[in-house]
Amino acid sequence: MNKIKIQCTEEQLFKICVGLNTLSDNLLESMFGFKRNMKNTFESEIKRIEKEVFIKQNPPRWRAGKGERCYYASICGTAESYIDYHGEFDNNLYASGNYFETRELAEAMAAKWRELFSGGGEK
Repeated sequence: MNKIKIQCTEEQLFKICVGLNTLSDNLLESMFGFKRNMKNTFESEIKRIEKEVFIKQNPPRWRAGKGERCYYASICGTAESYIDYHGEFDNNLYASGNYFETRELAEAMAAKWRELFSGGGEK
């Protein structure tokens, strides 16, 4: 079988793999000489690319390790530190997005809250 080289982006490769994945086994074999195990390779490659693209578009947020310090903006408009033990409250604080690696980031959020609550925010 002759090999061909294709230059394409990850997104284009993904579309090619998806297209090949939708073809029947008989059609794959007649067009490209692919056997079922090669189709399975394409399926696993699609999953790998999907995961990579998703992670690039949605990088994981920072989370303190169990027993480590994090920061949040309090309802009083100040930056506060907190030890995260990965309990229910900690998980809710993280899920709320009011959870930061540095005091400076928490202070920036607290400043936005102070501005909003003082009437300086958008109406």
